[in-house]
Formats: sequence, C-alpha cells, structure tokens
Amino acid sequence: FFLKNKYLENNFTTLQHQNVVLKKNVSTGKGTAKSSKLLRDTYVVVTKIDPLENAAVKMESLLSEKKLLPSKDRFRERWEREGFEDSVAWVFKFDSGGGSMKAIMSPLNVEKPQSQRHVLPILEFGGGVKDTDENMRTSKG
Repeated sequence: FFLKNKYLENNFTTLQHQNVVLKKNVSTGKGTAKSSKLLRDTYVVVTKIDPLENAAVKMESLLSEKKLLPSKDRFRERWEREGFEDSVAWVFKFDSGGGSMKAIMSPLNVEKPQSQRHVLPILEFGGGVKDTDENMRTSKG
C-alpha cells in the first residue's frame, strides 16, 4: 500500500493500522437474468494518519527547504486575510485505484502540487472493497 510504503520510515505518532469490517460487493450469477449483488462483511486493514500531524510535518519540510510559494506567486485570487501576510491552501481528495482507496491531501502553494512529493495520504484501505459512503464512515473510525 502507498501509505505503508511512503511513511514507514517516518515517525508519525498518529500512524495507525486497524482491522475493520467493511462491506464488499459480491455478485452472483454474472451476466444472467438472475444475477444479484450481495454485500459481504470483509476484514480490511485500514491505515491512517491524523491530517494535522501530516500537514505539520509537511509544512516544516516546505518551510525549511523554502519550497512554499507566496500566495501572490501561486494564485490568481488573493488569499491574504487580515492579520496574515500569507496563507496556505490545502486540497483534500479521495482516489481509488491500484487495489486500494486513498484519502489524500496536498498543499496548493507549491510548484506541481499533485506530484507524488506533495501528495500526503491520510487514510487507505484495500481488500477489494469499494469506497461507498458506509465504508468511508466505518474506516475513519
């Protein structure tokens, strides 16, 4: 899994691996008039990291490497608010593929914000289960 491989070398205090029961679609009688979909309970390992810890670690890295771009250089619209000289914008997304479902976040104030270097996974599960509303609610705990 992406999350396990990318973050095993880091010491995240909120990194968790939990066995969770999620629902998996099981089709019967494929391609026949009697085909139906059944839901089966499936044990899946869910890996997650607190988004605030992940963001703090990433921000520390971006600031120390001077990779964080000022808002005026990155955005067409002004992001400054009273009392702040600059702001950091984050995007949160869900991505299914490669045999797993990932919840990811990435800072927008950088060059190539969707590059693997900047994409930060915060939740992942596999096991062939779909990213249904019920599974997403169950997996986040």
